[in-house]
Amino acid sequence: MARPASHLIEKYNIIEQFQRLNIRSIINMQLPGEHAHCGPPLDPGSGFTYSPQIFMDNDIYFYNFGMQDFGVSSLVSMIDGVKVLAFAVREGRVAVHCHAGLGRTGVLIACYLIYTLRISPSEAVHYVRIKRPRSIQTRAQLSQVSDFARLLGT
Repeated sequence: MARPASHLIEKYNIIEQFQRLNIRSIINMQLPGEHAHCGPPLDPGSGFTYSPQIFMDNDIYFYNFGMQDFGVSSLVSMIDGVKVLAFAVREGRVAVHCHAGLGRTGVLIACYLIYTLRISPSEAVHYVRIKRPRSIQTRAQLSQVSDFARLLGT
């Protein structure tokens, strides 16, 4: 999903929608302060377009695994993100976002699919792109998905 913003969370009752859909966690792949001049203003306390506290105050877990836009993280960080996502899925549905919900979000979800389903990188990327066209945007991101699979021995 694309990044939420405080005014949209309120306008569209995002908290109520999350609760109704059993979305129990939100994973943010952005770095604080990212895209400060693009779209809604950043929350001064969090550096994001929303305060994570609004989710946590409503029993929705918040996790942040920030990486550069159009970039990749270390494989160790990706493993951490995938493990947290796997844990969060056992608790309920999970919303994952970056800025547009395509690159970094797609990489995390593809790696999660490889980890949980033991599918190939190409199958994981294909599945993610069917659900969210244009996901996983750069060669480096595609390489990270393949490197993650190699690390797992799949």
